[in-house]
Amino acid sequence: MVAQGLIPLLIHATLREGSWKLVGRQIIGRDGMQSGVGWELYDVQRDPAEQRDLAAENPHVVKRLTHDFLQSARRTFILPSPWAGEILLLMFTRDLSRVQHHPSFRSLLFMMRTSPVLAIVLAVFGSAAARAAAPELELSRLRTPYKLNRYVLQKSEDPKAFDSHYATSPFVFRANGRFYMTYVGHDGIGYQTGLACSDDLIHWKKLGRIIGRDPRSSFRRYSIGLTSVLRDHDLFSAGELKKINGRYLGSWLAFPEQGHEAGPAVIGLASSDDLMNWDLTEPILRPEEGAAWECGGLFKSYLLEEKGVYYLFYNAKNKARGLLNEQTGMATSRDLREWTRHPGNPIIPNGPAGSPDEQFASDPVVMKVGTTWAIFYFGLAADRHARELLTLSPDLRRFHKVDEIILDVGVKGAIDDRHAHKPSMISWQGDLYHFYDAVCNAGGPHPTNAVRGISVARSRPW
Repeated sequence: MVAQGLIPLLIHATLREGSWKLVGRQIIGRDGMQSGVGWELYDVQRDPAEQRDLAAENPHVVKRLTHDFLQSARRTFILPSPWAGEILLLMFTRDLSRVQHHPSFRSLLFMMRTSPVLAIVLAVFGSAAARAAAPELELSRLRTPYKLNRYVLQKSEDPKAFDSHYATSPFVFRANGRFYMTYVGHDGIGYQTGLACSDDLIHWKKLGRIIGRDPRSSFRRYSIGLTSVLRDHDLFSAGELKKINGRYLGSWLAFPEQGHEAGPAVIGLASSDDLMNWDLTEPILRPEEGAAWECGGLFKSYLLEEKGVYYLFYNAKNKARGLLNEQTGMATSRDLREWTRHPGNPIIPNGPAGSPDEQFASDPVVMKVGTTWAIFYFGLAADRHARELLTLSPDLRRFHKVDEIILDVGVKGAIDDRHAHKPSMISWQGDLYHFYDAVCNAGGPHPTNAVRGISVARSRPW
């Protein structure tokens, strides 16, 4: 891959694969990837002078190579690359507190490798920018270092219950003056969805199964998991649910085969009047309609609405079985029927070797803190431990990871010494609560045998 140009609006790109050559002109603008980019495709073996554009005749090749370009560009920090001049202006005006954390700062550092002029500018002003104070106060509001260190919700002791094997994937919210939690239970066959309630966020009472499998259904014959319900997305609000056309609105996933997350799952929507009875749509996202990073199947989704646009964040895997990777993407809609995948997907890609999200970057939970979007998610590292991480965005178009583990696994023998993952966030009386799936090593390596349950950490000591 080659990217050329100092000012982002002038950046062109090429990508070679065999005899194919993909060419993009003026692909990057002020906010990252330009919309409506006219990609060109040439067969340089037969057409070395690049006189015949074959893009229209080979849309599948363009789609695949464009995806590969975006993946590579994000890994090397070419994307997102919004308006490098903005950073230079901040440097010249000594607005240094904003420079280091500008979404394009890392892109600019990459570009200076091939630009002596830019290197000189950064040599003069970069050291001062690096000394600019990090927004520690802002990040401190998102930390929940005090674990309860016990489960607040576990599997049922009834061997015939829908959650007889384990309970996972909490989604916590407030409605009708109480706290509620949807969760996903497994009975050895597949997932089904339950609901619990609480008055203090610590003691929870199960209310029963709210969405079960249906042997007559083409998509929920073996499993169905409600993973999010539309709510107030301000992190420090009470987490009250929102209604659309007088009904609660949620998103679900379903796996097509029996077992633990077996087969390529799909995502759909569900609506309810009372939280106990839900009507499900047909699937709205399918893996076969997406790019290579999600062709193995979709996973947990998170639904939100902002200024008339619906956003669906979801993670997905690149293979149905075997050694695989999970990453997080996004789709948008204005009518809840037609959904468009973000051209820069995956918006949260796997990190480099040795990073905490080297293998998985999964289960996004998206909240707003002032004017900044905070995306809590979990990463799976090469050490096979899952930990909670954080990505920030100014506009849900540009995304950058925070170099910090927000919630780590526990010490040996703790309830979460294997995994601390699958976040759900809610605030109450000035405290931030971080619910998560706590998994320990006591039960063996397979997910269905692991000792696991839902626990919580918060921002203030217990």
